[in-house]
Amino acid sequence: MRRYGWKDKDLIITEQGVRGCLNPIPYTCVSYETQASLWVKQIVAAIGTKERLDKGVSHLIFYSLWDGGWGGGIIDTIIIGTDTIYKPLPAYFAYLQAKDNLLNKHFNKRIRNDNVKVYEFEDPKSHLRTWVIWWSRDYPYPPSNVIISLPGRTHSFYYEKMAKSEIPERFISSKWDSILCDTFPVYIKEGPGINKFSTAYNSQKKFLIDSLKNLHFVYHTIDDTQKIVYAFSKDEGENWEINFIGKGEYPSISLTNGINCLWKKDRKIYFRRKFNNNWQNEEIILTLPYYSNFVSVPCFVSYGDYGHVAVEVQNSLLGQWQLWYGKFNLLNPQEVQWSIIDRRGPPSPFSFSHPSIHVDGSGNLHLVYSINDTIFYRFKEENWSLPEVISTSLGNKNPSISFFRNYIDVVW
Repeated sequence: MRRYGWKDKDLIITEQGVRGCLNPIPYTCVSYETQASLWVKQIVAAIGTKERLDKGVSHLIFYSLWDGGWGGGIIDTIIIGTDTIYKPLPAYFAYLQAKDNLLNKHFNKRIRNDNVKVYEFEDPKSHLRTWVIWWSRDYPYPPSNVIISLPGRTHSFYYEKMAKSEIPERFISSKWDSILCDTFPVYIKEGPGINKFSTAYNSQKKFLIDSLKNLHFVYHTIDDTQKIVYAFSKDEGENWEINFIGKGEYPSISLTNGINCLWKKDRKIYFRRKFNNNWQNEEIILTLPYYSNFVSVPCFVSYGDYGHVAVEVQNSLLGQWQLWYGKFNLLNPQEVQWSIIDRRGPPSPFSFSHPSIHVDGSGNLHLVYSINDTIFYRFKEENWSLPEVISTSLGNKNPSISFFRNYIDVVW
């Protein structure tokens, strides 16, 4: 009997002979040959699924199952009177887990091959990686714990033991120094690096629900790449489709005439729009001069064909705090019109925060911001109103504005 095993770029050695589980280019996990092919009829009959177990994902999960005494199948048949009940065994859930982790992932490389084998896969869309770690059969006994050094690009990892039930046992950690390695493989999945600033600040719109009750969510990763992430869910958050749509930080979203996202990077503000299921090219709608810096994140709303953005800027040449407002056509964002609608100083410094903007059902704009513990409110029909003080309490900052029926709500 030939052992199952893995070879770089030519992944499967089975009892039936050698068969690659990867397409030659770009080495994507697409098929395999295992003992599981013997159980296809059982699966179809018992669960009604049309999935073929000899199509999809690495065989190694079944090698471990077989060696671990799970070779009796993946369906348990129970006879109660004249009824036959089919119950999935742990091997079935392990198969689904392996399929989810590796199907259509690119095989990058083998990064370790001694008493523990480590293989690296990468999602071609999100570029997040998955490492498969398991005991090498060239060694008689599995090591109890091993030190694994993974080339992670982010600050969060998901560690999954091989599934024995519908929900696999999962752990989250900021790093992995030592893992328990037994006769079954484990998966370590690279997650987007996130922390409390990934969804900051409350002045921005980051989570919206459309008329079909689909969920739309934006945030940025806290790692070397600083990706802008757009997430979409059609089932109330049970499953999410993840897209990386740019590089930068502090994105904000709107849902007028498509999906619109705006974010900042260095001294620039970027805009990108999704229409008819396609993301358009990103556009730069503001580049600050060298003597100016952002002192807030951009807040953003849209109404009709137009987007509206406000941001606080520090002009070091004039020693001023400035509040900038921009209006642009969503279909032609390059033709943005910027104006300074408030300024203070010199002298400086001022205590800055983050402005918040909203639009009512008639297309009128409502804006709140703070300067030195004072919250100001303004609105715009044709022109901006004068600033109205709504609070002067100590520590006032980072206001957020919203609407409920005919009421304007401001929190800070």
